[in-house]
Amino acid sequence: ADAILHEALGIADALSTPYQRSHILHSLAALQQAREDMPGAEEFARDALQAARDNAQSYIVINALQALGAIALRMGRPEDARERFDEAASLANDLGDLQTAARMLAPLS
Repeated sequence: ADAILHEALGIADALSTPYQRSHILHSLAALQQAREDMPGAEEFARDALQAARDNAQSYIVINALQALGAIALRMGRPEDARERFDEAASLANDLGDLQTAARMLAPLS
């Protein structure tokens, strides 16, 4: 899966498809998280967040913030996790998506 995702990332870069790039980076973060590689997961999630912000992809920003919050919790950084989940919830709320906003805050309860 890792090699395929890295190959897909190269293709997305070559084709200048930022939407796919941010999705692939998010998938790589999830893969690293499943492998218990939290620093690697965090790096991919931060890259996904930046790519999504650069291209105004609100829901991918929310997903990346959620991933970063979950990773921070697993790394024992609850205050960082709260900031990420709060930011994701705020953005979802701004979009009028109250269900997603509530889901973003669930890990904190």
